[in-house]
Amino acid sequence: MNYKGKVTSKMINNLEDYKNQLEDGIGEMETMVDQLRAEIHDLLEKKVALEKVVEVFKNDLRNFI
Repeated sequence: MNYKGKVTSKMINNLEDYKNQLEDGIGEMETMVDQLRAEIHDLLEKKVALEKVVEVFKNDLRNFI
C-alpha cells in the first residue's frame, strides 16, 4: 500500500471511530432523555396529588371557620 492509500485508510478509520463515538453519545443521551421523562412524569403525579391535598385542606379550613 502506498502512502496515499495509508493516509486514506487512516482517515477512514478515524471517521469510523468518530461515528462510533457519536452513536454511543446519542445512545447515552437517549437514556438520559428517558430518565428525565420518567422523572417529569413522577413530578407531575406528585404535583397533582399535592394540589388535591391543598384543596382538601382549604375545604377543611373553610368548614372550620
